[in-house]
Amino acid sequence: MKTQPLSEPIEIFRAGKQTDSAGVERQFTDADIAASVAAYDPALSEAPIVVGHPQTNLPAYGWVQ
Repeated sequence: MKTQPLSEPIEIFRAGKQTDSAGVERQFTDADIAASVAAYDPALSEAPIVVGHPQTNLPAYGWVQ
């Protein structure tokens, strides 16, 4: 199947205070997010595009390249 790039970016995470699934609050900066983007390598593990935070990451509606 041929993939099509999106015409507009999708915001998936923003800087600021976030609460994880265990209730722990963490602060993320723009630099933290930039470092995550720079480190992402789909050759190692592709990130699924899912709605919410399902435990199994399914169903995947697409994959981040």
